[in-house]
Amino acid sequence: MESNLFNGNVPSELGKLVNVERLILGAYNLTGQFPLALTNLSKLNELISSNNFTGRMPDFGGWKQLQKLEMQASGFEGSIPSSLSLLSNLTELDLSFNKLEGEIPDFENIMRLDTL
Repeated sequence: MESNLFNGNVPSELGKLVNVERLILGAYNLTGQFPLALTNLSKLNELISSNNFTGRMPDFGGWKQLQKLEMQASGFEGSIPSSLSLLSNLTELDLSFNKLEGEIPDFENIMRLDTL
């Protein structure tokens, strides 16, 4: 779904695509809350998003296979969920250009992280 002119909310029905391994929501004009239904994508190993979401980042607990998480300039506010520390397979993390604040979660269990 990368490099298109989509706008509006991300359909929560995408959370039913449980076999999806890569979700690239590229640089769009997607808005609204990040759908909690996407946390059902337990086989997800790559998530890339640069949009205009509102609210907080999702809980990352269900994405145990995630290796690449790029949610730069996505409009998120508040703190980074502590569940980020559960992503032990993570190798790349980019949360830049959001409105994040507070404490940075513990990265002790993310031993494979090579890009931050």
